[in-house]
This record gives sequence, structure tokens and C-alpha cells, in this order.
Amino acid sequence: MIHLKNGSAEYSINPFRGAATCHWSISGRDILYIDPNSYFQPQVKFKGGNPVMFPIFSTLNLDGSTETSFHGKEINLPQHGSARLSNSWRVNMTSDSSAILYLQHTDESLKDYPFKFNLEVHYQLREDSLELTQKVYNPGNETMAFVAGFHPYFKVSDPSQCEVSGLVPGTQCYDLPNAGPFNFNAHLPHSLPLGKREINHHMVTGARKITLKDRLTTKRISINPSAAYPCLTVWSEPGEPFVCIEPTSGRRGAFETRENLTHLAPGKSWEGKVEFKVENLP
Repeated sequence: MIHLKNGSAEYSINPFRGAATCHWSISGRDILYIDPNSYFQPQVKFKGGNPVMFPIFSTLNLDGSTETSFHGKEINLPQHGSARLSNSWRVNMTSDSSAILYLQHTDESLKDYPFKFNLEVHYQLREDSLELTQKVYNPGNETMAFVAGFHPYFKVSDPSQCEVSGLVPGTQCYDLPNAGPFNFNAHLPHSLPLGKREINHHMVTGARKITLKDRLTTKRISINPSAAYPCLTVWSEPGEPFVCIEPTSGRRGAFETRENLTHLAPGKSWEGKVEFKVENLP
């Protein structure tokens, strides 16, 4: 386990369980939700933390199936990709408040995702924020394709006490798993109320700053993605003490639709960066 600390902020990562974030707190207050029931079952994809998504977001195909053919190559990937399940992550660097973890292709990974890759995740913990950087390098001799991103479970009092602001009314959304497109129209200007039903909106926002506000606690969390993450998903379920706001480079089913699918030429690299900043922590 890797433990980072900066002032009253603490952050923990498990490199042997998909580089899973197991803890983030400021002044003893949890910022991320962790489901204890699934976390302590090593063979289960535990619910919570901040999973690393690569080389897909959500499911490989729009119908939820896990297999597809892409340019003559067979691909078979679980939900949100294989990186979050891998026990092959290695530590490249650590300091008191930062760490770099990396994952490389293996003979086994090439059977399901037939592209050679080097993936790095940089963690920089600050007293009131966390900066994450994903870097993908193509060491192969052919162009690779992928989607990358993060899936943070932000801990809240209750979704019904929360709203997400910064969204532009009229933005085209997809209510996952596959209800089709619709135009987002905010209940309040630029905000999305939560808690009445499951929300699973995926949209192309153009790397906008998005803010999650918990009205009961006054806590605010801003999500500031770089241009490499033009897509965003907001997911919450009534009564569950979390709201997920997921910056990604592409949409669900990107290998099928080719929408926002990143193509990386041999010898080239790609980089995405996002900052999660906490304000008004009670």
C-alpha cells in the first residue's frame, strides 16, 4: 500500500489491486466513498475509491457485450477496461505527497487487448486537492486505440441534497446504459438535481469545470479536466452516499461508434490531467 500525506490530507493507493484508491481524507473527513463489503473481498471489483479506466470507458459495445472485432483484431474487455483489475501495476516513484504508478502490456493482456502500451498514473496530493495525470505511450509498431479516464466516488450526505453545476443546457446526453440521446435541460440554470432516481448521464462537455455541491454539509468539489478529457459521466443512485463524476477521453462503446476514440501512432504519447479540489469542507 502507498500512503501519501500533505498537511491534513491523506491518500492511499493499492498497486496490487488495479492501482485502486483506497482512501482520501482531509482533516479526518473522507472525500471518497468506499463500500466496505466489496473492498474486503479481493476477487470482487470493489465499489468506491477512484478506479483507473483504461483502455475503455463503461462497456466495450453499446449493447453491453464484452467482445468486438476492431480492424481485424479481436478485443475482449470487462467493464471500464482491464487496468482497474490488474495486479501487474508497479511503482515508479514515491515521495511524501506524490507517486507514479505504471502498467505495461503483457503476453496475457495482448490476448484480450491486442495493443502494446505503457500506462502511467501520476498522483499529486495537495492540502485541498488532488491532481491526477494519465500518460499513455505506444511502444508498438502499429497505431493503438483506447479510452482513458477516472471514476471517483465522491462521498456525500445524500444525493437528494446534492447538485452538479457547470453543465450547459442543451448539451446532448446519453442516459446509460443505452436509452438514446437527449438534450440536457437543467432544472436550475446550469445544474443537475440528484436523488429522485438513478442518474447515469454521459455527455461531451468539452473539458468544462464541473462542481458537485452538497447542500447539507456545504462541501463543494470541483472537477477540472484538461482538454484530453472532453467527455463526462454523472452517476448517482437514490439513497447511496456517493456521486460519481467521471472525466473520460471517450464515450461508452467508442470501439463500436468510433466517437472520441483516441488513436495513438507508434512511438507517440498521450496525456490527460484532472484536478479534484475540495472547498467549504465543514
